[in-house]
Amino acid sequence: MDYENIIYEKQDRIARITMNRDDNMNALGRELETDLYHALEDAGADDDIRVVILKGNGRAFSAGAALGGGGTGSAPTSMKFRLGIEQMRHRFFKIWDLPKPVIAQVHGYALANGSVLALICDLTIAADDALFGGAQAPLGAGAVSPIWLWNIGMKKTKEYFLPIGNRVTGKEAERIGLINKAVPADKLEEEVNTTAQYIARTPLEILALQKLTVNRIMEFMGLRASMLIGSEIDTVCHTTEAVNKFGARMREVGISAAMKEWRGNTGPLAGL
Repeated sequence: MDYENIIYEKQDRIARITMNRDDNMNALGRELETDLYHALEDAGADDDIRVVILKGNGRAFSAGAALGGGGTGSAPTSMKFRLGIEQMRHRFFKIWDLPKPVIAQVHGYALANGSVLALICDLTIAADDALFGGAQAPLGAGAVSPIWLWNIGMKKTKEYFLPIGNRVTGKEAERIGLINKAVPADKLEEEVNTTAQYIARTPLEILALQKLTVNRIMEFMGLRASMLIGSEIDTVCHTTEAVNKFGARMREVGISAAMKEWRGNTGPLAGL
């Protein structure tokens, strides 16, 4: 396939999928997610591929879900919003269900759903100055934190998600067990390639079975269900007064202006 939003390369048993939307820091919109999904399908069906590397071009791995700018568009209905976030989860689970390991190569930002994308990969290796975090504005709850919970536990998840806008560096993310490894930014590409090449020495059937074993046990413990129920909770959150007020202001003046008002406690968003 020809892709508009990613660069897809295959060499030496390794597939490299590079999100290529630096204009919006690889924010996850439908077009980018669809290209990513189809590239993963291709890699999964290719018996010459044993490992997949997922990374982003430009300033970030992914800044999160694509958000609307200024304008007069209306908010989606609850059912439409729920369908959208469930479709995103379905595309994310393509990585989980792929019979081959996927390594996330993270630099810059991995925020909100961008962090979910990085953490649902089998291994996550980041630059030590990369920044992981949840939502940076009052726009939802429940969709991002479950995958963090499975990696760092209840106390740390609440510590990072009860306030809005917390960020964790790659170095700190390694320390708390959120990711596998953090390395200096100029060594990130080398580290990921070395790891991928080492894994690719394992026969494909054994790789698939090792991944399946771990994932099935995690599913028995409830990982998949907890991520899916997060979609339900996030849908409820989008009916709250705070999210509706911020969302309306965002559609009116754009995300940057709305964030400035909210963080500065000024204008129509003062007191939110």
